[in-house]
Amino acid sequence: MPRLTLRTLLAYLDDTLEPEEARDLGLKIAENPEVQQLIERIKRVTRRRGLGAPPPISDEDEVSDPNTVAEYLDNRLDSESIKEFEAACLKSDALLAEVAACHQILTLVLTEPVRVPPPAYQRMYRLLPPPLANHQRKPGKAPTLTPVPPPAPDNLESEEADVALLLGLKRYDSSDTWRGQSMLLGAIAGCVILLAIAIWMALPSPPTSTARVIPGSGDLAKSSQTPTDSLPPAPDKIPETDSQSKTTTPPPPVEPGKGASPEEILPPPKKPAEKPDISAEKQPAPKDFTPVTPPEQARKVAGEWLRSNTPILLVTREPRPDAPWLKVDESNANLFTNDIIVALPGYKADLKLNHEVALHLWGNVPEQYAVPFETPLEVRLRLHPPSQNFHADLTLEAGRIYITCQKPDTHIRLRLNGENGEVWDCISREANTEMMVQVHKAFVPGTPFAVEGGEPPRVTAVWLVTRGQSEFRAPKRFKKFTASAGNLVSWDSISGQLSEPQPLPKGERRYERFPLLSAEQGKPLQAALAELADGLKEPQGLRVHLESRLQAPFLPGNILPTTLAIYSYAAITEGADVEVMAGHLFDVLSDRDRPYARRAAITAASAWLARDSQNTKIFRNVLTDKKQLPPEEADLILFLLRGYSSRQRPDAAAAAEQLVQWLNHPNLVVREAALGNLIAYFDPNIVNRKELIDIPLTQRDAETYKTYLANWNKWLEEFKSSLQSSPPKQ
Repeated sequence: MPRLTLRTLLAYLDDTLEPEEARDLGLKIAENPEVQQLIERIKRVTRRRGLGAPPPISDEDEVSDPNTVAEYLDNRLDSESIKEFEAACLKSDALLAEVAACHQILTLVLTEPVRVPPPAYQRMYRLLPPPLANHQRKPGKAPTLTPVPPPAPDNLESEEADVALLLGLKRYDSSDTWRGQSMLLGAIAGCVILLAIAIWMALPSPPTSTARVIPGSGDLAKSSQTPTDSLPPAPDKIPETDSQSKTTTPPPPVEPGKGASPEEILPPPKKPAEKPDISAEKQPAPKDFTPVTPPEQARKVAGEWLRSNTPILLVTREPRPDAPWLKVDESNANLFTNDIIVALPGYKADLKLNHEVALHLWGNVPEQYAVPFETPLEVRLRLHPPSQNFHADLTLEAGRIYITCQKPDTHIRLRLNGENGEVWDCISREANTEMMVQVHKAFVPGTPFAVEGGEPPRVTAVWLVTRGQSEFRAPKRFKKFTASAGNLVSWDSISGQLSEPQPLPKGERRYERFPLLSAEQGKPLQAALAELADGLKEPQGLRVHLESRLQAPFLPGNILPTTLAIYSYAAITEGADVEVMAGHLFDVLSDRDRPYARRAAITAASAWLARDSQNTKIFRNVLTDKKQLPPEEADLILFLLRGYSSRQRPDAAAAAEQLVQWLNHPNLVVREAALGNLIAYFDPNIVNRKELIDIPLTQRDAETYKTYLANWNKWLEEFKSSLQSSPPKQ
């Protein structure tokens, strides 16, 4: 098994290792987050422009010497020099880019055959005067070099031929033989002939006339046969001619001995087969789709909130960094276009838009409804001024909504996943048609961690007709179809494919508008949601209200309200004070007295990181600058919050073993995040095993903690055995 060094890592990236070595090294890389970060850094620095040459560290610096780089790539340095050189590469992006780029170039040069044109040899021999120009002569000890004038202009043609040869091409020029030139001319002539034949075959042929003997008369009548690729004219628009009437009138019976001979009687022309009508749904034309244009940025009244008997938390804010969150209530019921509208986790809200379109915002919490990798939380959307072709235009950024069209032929434009994302147009075909749309963002477990850039989170979207009938159009894909109640369409950003409408599987309850909860679960949850909403008295006091709930002491009656407050606080963490609010989230993550608060913060922070591409960088700055965590520890926490791995990945056994080891990590947040990964991505049944779930993460130094670690090691052996019986599939 090869050692994991910078040189072996470069060989792994450039695919120059043996298959077994590459597989073993890949397992090591999958278990080491720091190496994965180094891989992302190598890819980033080799693509960076204007990096410059690596500056010398000192006058006696040998690390920046090109000869040292060559000896390192050629594996001729001693172990001490290798350590010093690799340490310098890790400190300097310029030196790291130089080594990685040189390794890529050498890999390409050494694996591809070198094409040297013969004229190049001749020019090299002519660089020196005889006898040095003789390539078979052994060189002397001190040859004298004399300058040679540059090549004359008449040699440019041969140089162009050499360049063509180096590119693997055959160049035809004046120096070629007559045979080569004739072959070139013949090839050109053949191409011209083939092109002419193709054009001639593509041209429509003129209508042909067929001579037919009319029985009993012996006269020849010409009847024009309609081309088979065009439909016959309608009889009420084009008058019937004599020839057409003769063609369609059945011939009279032929008297014996008076008719024409069988050779003279031609069969009547067959009626041209009508081309089947191809519906627009099978072959939609671009004219069937409304072009996608950016939404209008004006701020207008787009609708209003419908008062509910149940207290809710529906908030809005203008799209300015310093704009505050405003609670929507009786005194502030109007909704404006381009404002950010959020139904906080767990709350349901009804909106009435213009043109008799109703929206039901379906906020959710894991305590109410949870599906691995697809648990929606808050609903986040923006309304836009609709164009003349639509009755409603909105961007759904996250969550689930239900759209009700009270009238048929109501046009709705849905924008998903940002400005360059999916655009769906929905047209109701019946009155009171209802559609469900859900958008969810989450990092795929095992996604290589990167502070900036890297692989984005996976976005999934679902469209479902729950009542009536609707037409679905995807204008960017020129695709449309009609779906009735119970038909589902899905899309995800990784495959980029939009599915065909499929019937909802029998027994599928994920998309029910009213999930059924037991009284033991539902009543406390509804009471906690109502209590949290009733506590907000000031329209602009949402942040202060939630922050006060984050600090609620450890009491049985505070468990659900505090959990809901943590979910809601992550949903509004944005704007000018985003770093301060993210710091408060980390404080909850590291709380030693309230394990329920830590677990809720794990779920909330994971969803918040996937919401925006800049949140990972923001949170890392908070951990390293404000919380004074070492960079490698901050990166580990972020990696765990984004999803370390899962049971479905090939490295599931090694990843589970690493997570169990991190249950004994010195940092409490790492221990809590490792436990969250094991429950969410490896074995959800852990919550039903008290010997595992009741691990006291804050008592790492106690003797009883070793007993829990032993229980987790037993679980690890069980997990590995289950993988052997049913290997994971990626």
